[in-house]
Order: sequence, then structure tokens, then C-alpha cells
Amino acid sequence: MLLRDRFEGTRKEKDLRKLAAMLEEGEEECFQHKTLQPFFFKNDPGGIIWQRQAVPPDSILDSWHPWERVQYMDYFNRREERKLEYEKYYHQSFVKKEVGAPQEEWPVPQQKA
Repeated sequence: MLLRDRFEGTRKEKDLRKLAAMLEEGEEECFQHKTLQPFFFKNDPGGIIWQRQAVPPDSILDSWHPWERVQYMDYFNRREERKLEYEKYYHQSFVKKEVGAPQEEWPVPQQKA
């Protein structure tokens, strides 16, 4: 209730210099009353296990045995298509060919049959 009364007391203030000074005083007061040992939940930013989950690289899926891949056939087929699309995009967009170099130096990947 005390804080609300302070807000109500300055509601009609129009002088921006006074408002800026009151804001600085309020921020300083907030800083002075802040706890020295803040509480963080364990999964929150600053918690003890924040971002401890290891994310394996996508290339680990290339080492799967074919018998494992068959169980997720649709996924791996689409993944192979996307890899080919990415390689084609990369070669068209980012690979800089030398002047006078033969075109076969950077072959565009073909669809596997």
C-alpha cells in the first residue's frame, strides 16, 4: 500500500526532470533492497543445470546401421533429399569458381537412384 500511495502522489507530475530524478531514485532504492543471494530454479537461466543437456550433432545419424535406418525409412529418405538439396544450394550460391577453371571441378551432386 505504501508503494501505491507513492505512485498516486506523483501521478499528476508533468515536469520530466523531476520524473527522471524520481525514476533514478526508485531504481537506486530497488537496487539497495535487492537480496544478496537471489533464488534461481535449477532449470532457469543462472540455475545449476541450465543448458546442461548435450545436443548431439546431426551427423551422428550418418553412422546408424542400415537396419536401424529401416525403422525410420521415411525420415531418412527425406533427410537424404534435404542433404542433396542443401549441397546443390551450397554449390550454386557459395562456391566461388576460379576464372578459367573447368566446370567439373565443383560437381553438383546428383540424385541417388
